[in-house]
Amino acid sequence: MDVTIVIPNLNGASVLPATLAAVAAGSGLLTHEVVLVDNASTDESVAWVRRNHPEVIVLENAENLGFAAACNRGGRYGTGRYVLLLNSDLTLLPDALEQLVLCMDAQPRLGALSPLMHWPDGRVQGPPMPPWRRRRIRPVPMGWLPGTCLLLRRDALERIDWLDEAFFFYNEDIDLSWRLRKAGYRLACATRIHVRHHEGVATRSDPAVLARAIREGYAGSVLLARKHHPWAVGLVRLGVRIEVAWRSAQVRRRVASGQQPSPREQALLSVAADVMTLMRS
Repeated sequence: MDVTIVIPNLNGASVLPATLAAVAAGSGLLTHEVVLVDNASTDESVAWVRRNHPEVIVLENAENLGFAAACNRGGRYGTGRYVLLLNSDLTLLPDALEQLVLCMDAQPRLGALSPLMHWPDGRVQGPPMPPWRRRRIRPVPMGWLPGTCLLLRRDALERIDWLDEAFFFYNEDIDLSWRLRKAGYRLACATRIHVRHHEGVATRSDPAVLARAIREGYAGSVLLARKHHPWAVGLVRLGVRIEVAWRSAQVRRRVASGQQPSPREQALLSVAADVMTLMRS
């Protein structure tokens, strides 16, 4: 098997049809398997996949275990020599996966490779780099790659013991990138290979999920510092407190003036006190 495609899912019924339809077009002649790991969805996404895509392996978690744990479960279940982490709201463009694999095959020291991601309107989303670097023909070396659409060498994942499940949501890809580099692998972005990302489907579908993602994101920044730069933990805690206090004050001022806060702003207000307490503990 060339590739195990792991799709963590949480209430992705609105986007999975396009994502799964694009997988076949993006894989070319590769042998691949698709493992959908569901984090206790409350919509019809799992039933829809079972009914319309019986070839997809579905693993169901009894509760939302987070992004890293879902990726690990799907990746370890599969047998592909490469593991593709693929968000449920990301569309592979034709031949994208095949081109990613060919690029990895040609460079054995690459541990992880990302395509260039675009918003639905065509604007570049990431990975972040200066515009002039996107014009390079060869893959662009990177220090960090997002886990949104990330092709990983299975041997490299096994060597570093996969993703750290202590990260619930956010920061796990930064940690993964750092550990891959520490183990001697290189990271790169293939800027000639393109995919389309419809961001935030899981968090948009449930305010509680969005609030937890924000809280865990801030907590993860402290965990990241503790693992890799312990001297900076105090500075990170202080920085988070300043950011949360400033952003919360901005939202409250807009609410006081009669403006309706966005779902993300409402979620921030709902967890602000909890985050501030967490940063002091």
